[in-house]
Amino acid sequence: MKKVVIDKQIVLDHEFEKINELSCFERIETTALQNGLECNGIIEIKGSGVVQANQIPIDETIDLSIFAPFDRISTSEQFSVTLSDSKFHLGNQLLMCSFTFDVSGLVDEDEKMALKQDEGSIEDLLDDSQVVNEIVRYVLVNRDDSYASLASRYHVSESEIRRLNQNKTFLDRTLILLPFC
Repeated sequence: MKKVVIDKQIVLDHEFEKINELSCFERIETTALQNGLECNGIIEIKGSGVVQANQIPIDETIDLSIFAPFDRISTSEQFSVTLSDSKFHLGNQLLMCSFTFDVSGLVDEDEKMALKQDEGSIEDLLDDSQVVNEIVRYVLVNRDDSYASLASRYHVSESEIRRLNQNKTFLDRTLILLPFC
């Protein structure tokens, strides 16, 4: 998990003498795009402050957008963004906000190195003595594909797909071998 800090200044409607209380609420949804995942949503800041001995409500909304390209997303953990901490500082009509987000599902450097070592190539798959002289076809798999779903979709044996691909774990957009029917 990574921590991401976003600082934001909000111009308030009043010049508050002090802030009594502030609470933050987040509503974030993840959307798949062509080249990655995007977390869009809002952060709501609600509370009250004092202006000339009067309680004045504070109700502000901040738009949020965090993008993660597919090559930065982990295959072992779901991508998500969650507000974990918020700090506020009042200065005249400005509210200085610092939001800390926990971002899960990003590839860390160790995992990136492991993926590079595990990627292999078509030549690596064909080096196995069990697949020499077999007629095969290549298929690009999606993140949610499994050996069972591919066997069902292409009407081939699941055990044959596993054997041809050396029981490798599928990554999104991995090129794999299928037996030719």
